[in-house]
Amino acid sequence: MLDSVLKALQNLSVLELSVVIIGFINVFLLIKEHVWVYPGTIVSSFLHIFLIYSAKIYAGIVIDVYFIVTSVYGWIYWNAKSESLNDQFMPSWASLKENVLYFITFLVLWFVLLLVFKYIIKSDYSELDTSITSAGFVATYLMIKKKIENWIYWLYGVIVTLPMYFYKQLYLLCILYLAMIILNIIGLKQWTARLVKPQYA
Repeated sequence: MLDSVLKALQNLSVLELSVVIIGFINVFLLIKEHVWVYPGTIVSSFLHIFLIYSAKIYAGIVIDVYFIVTSVYGWIYWNAKSESLNDQFMPSWASLKENVLYFITFLVLWFVLLLVFKYIIKSDYSELDTSITSAGFVATYLMIKKKIENWIYWLYGVIVTLPMYFYKQLYLLCILYLAMIILNIIGLKQWTARLVKPQYA
């Protein structure tokens, strides 16, 4: 197994390496609440589409398209909020009611996408892939709204993605996602530390 991992690492494509590098940069930008996370996400999502298409992980393409569209919106939204609130657009917790709604949204999206990608498109690892995609939908919305719960959904997606990418021999992406686990925990901790006031209902 080690030999196959080393061989795959030696044959890494420029595309895979680019996705990894931009992915690291994007997470650091998000931790720092920097608006440039959005153009970075647009670029990395375009590249990621080509990468996972060759691995037949089709549901991931849906979330990448969603990332591109919402990144344009997020870019505009963060800039507008920062200007209107004099740069005081800070992270906050979602209310209990909101969190229940987000979780139900995640489950419904997962069910619908699973029906499409397992029985119609017949994508590889559709159960895992569609759950990751659904978590990404919710996490992206929460990220735009600067809700701290976005880190929890991202963390779930990263952990579930790891075994799928390993089996597909996308080893550099596996290394990226291992690092992402640590970065997501750091992001959760730092956003919580910058919290102005918990908002529970």
